[in-house]
Amino acid sequence: MSVANMLLESNTIKALATWQPIEEVSPREVVATLELRFAQAFGPEQVHIAQLENSESGLSSYDLYFVTPVERRFGNTEGVAIYLSSFIRVAALGMMSGYFSPQGCSYAGIRPEDVATSSEHDALLLRTSINAVRESNYHLLTKDEALSRLPSGVVPYEYCFGPEPWDRVFHVLYSNTD
Repeated sequence: MSVANMLLESNTIKALATWQPIEEVSPREVVATLELRFAQAFGPEQVHIAQLENSESGLSSYDLYFVTPVERRFGNTEGVAIYLSSFIRVAALGMMSGYFSPQGCSYAGIRPEDVATSSEHDALLLRTSINAVRESNYHLLTKDEALSRLPSGVVPYEYCFGPEPWDRVFHVLYSNTD
């Protein structure tokens, strides 16, 4: 069964909402592909990839990477947010802003309605990110999938960044805990 079809299955959504793995994932594989594709598209060391969330900490159900040109990696900047689920090979991408410094960062993340597809944007940074994610055999979450309502009685494990209600497929794929 394809990942897209699995996302429509009530049992899959229920498992994801309780942080149960559906399949083995490999975020490092995606990052390696991103690094290679950015070097080809922009030149060596011209793009900065920062990890903002790490599922290995046990505090989030996803890894979050922020991609921006090296010359704009500090201060107020815009780049591509890449969300990689820890429990199923599904990625969500979107444009994101934030403030970044060597001491830390502040960012709002993306909401389900911010999920981007290659047909919506022709920015090389986003297009390269989308192609690298697809090349890594991750399903690219569509805006329609991200905005799909959760089945009755299903809620995210804990909280999500962004405004409530947390009632979309996006929220069970990318949630947080204390």
